[in-house]
Amino acid sequence: MGVINEYFLASSDAAAADVLDAGPVGGVIGPDSGSELASLEAILLGLDPASEEAVALVARDDHSVDVAHDGDYSCMVIKIASGITQLVASATLGELRPHLQRWARTEELVGTTDEDLYAMMAALHPLFVAAASDGGQALYVWVSV
Repeated sequence: MGVINEYFLASSDAAAADVLDAGPVGGVIGPDSGSELASLEAILLGLDPASEEAVALVARDDHSVDVAHDGDYSCMVIKIASGITQLVASATLGELRPHLQRWARTEELVGTTDEDLYAMMAALHPLFVAAASDGGQALYVWVSV
């Protein structure tokens, strides 16, 4: 059994919560919104992903906000922080590529290749861009354990 992290856009927390039972239509599979995405954020900010500063990113109030969950947390909808959304959206895929190489070498992503991460980000990047450029949408992830 594995964990599915499916990213999608929604106009509000309530609209995002509506996908809790069935999952989003047309979502994009991506990284764990807590540890893996936080390590990418640290790298993009020029931090060592294992540093205290990087760990502090996860402690922010807006980091991976739980919008909805079932009784045992086997399905959740989580809102992605606007900071990481803006950070990823502000870079092109070409600009992200060297950072993805470093990201592939983090503890959370052991065994993942640079090319795997590039393919994943190529699919995810448009969602980050749309959420960052459209004030009426935010980026969410549906998590199913």
